[in-house]
Amino acid sequence: MLLQQRPLRLQELLKQREGRSPGGVRPSLARAVTARQPGESALAALRRAFTEAVAAQDPVAGFSGQEFARMIAGSPTLTVCLRGLHDQREHHLARALAEATGAQPDDITVQTAAGLLGTVHRLLFQRIQALTIAGLPNDRIADTAAT
Repeated sequence: MLLQQRPLRLQELLKQREGRSPGGVRPSLARAVTARQPGESALAALRRAFTEAVAAQDPVAGFSGQEFARMIAGSPTLTVCLRGLHDQREHHLARALAEATGAQPDDITVQTAAGLLGTVHRLLFQRIQALTIAGLPNDRIADTAAT
């Protein structure tokens, strides 16, 4: 008797890979803000977290492997799911920024800042994915992303 496995959802696939990325995909930007060092700005904390993720070649930064990156890029459904994960990270970041500044989570300034910072991270993620799909080795991608 053959058993058919249901297709894995993108969130499940990423969860399988997050053994190298403590805390998971969604709260990673928010975690950088809430765990920042005394006197460190949110922007500096996010830059530091990204630099550390690139150095570790963390899947949360986009280092997923060529086969996985191609699978996502080749599937409109998975691409939409990935965008949803980026949107969730942005939402969590807005909440962390609101908490850090004493603003309300729906404050337009907080939401705008989270949107801009989240977009930067999403674009960097997409660039790492594109370089991965192009076949560049992770060390070269990390060097490119770090500059």
